[in-house]
Amino acid sequence: MWAEWVGCGLSADVFWDLTMREVGAVMECKRRHVQNANLRAGLIAAILVNLHRKKGRRAVKPADFFATAPTRMSARSAEPFMDAWAASINRRVDLSTSAAVKRRT
Repeated sequence: MWAEWVGCGLSADVFWDLTMREVGAVMECKRRHVQNANLRAGLIAAILVNLHRKKGRRAVKPADFFATAPTRMSARSAEPFMDAWAASINRRVDLSTSAAVKRRT
């Protein structure tokens, strides 16, 4: 998350004063800004390709120059993924030797 809010141009002071909803709104605004910039670049590329395409070939669209965004994972497919992730994390962390556990006992 740190890299994302730095990428949005937020300073640490501003970031910590925002709610999670406000941070989400800023990140969504940045995502749209980047997407629009990509489409503008794709428009220029599409114009150049279409100017020099051979007769009979299909016209290229600006979006053709960018991979489609991945779809969001459903809750049903996310559960096994998160279970596998948690299992991999738990294998790497031995809680019996954790300093936090020792302080509590």
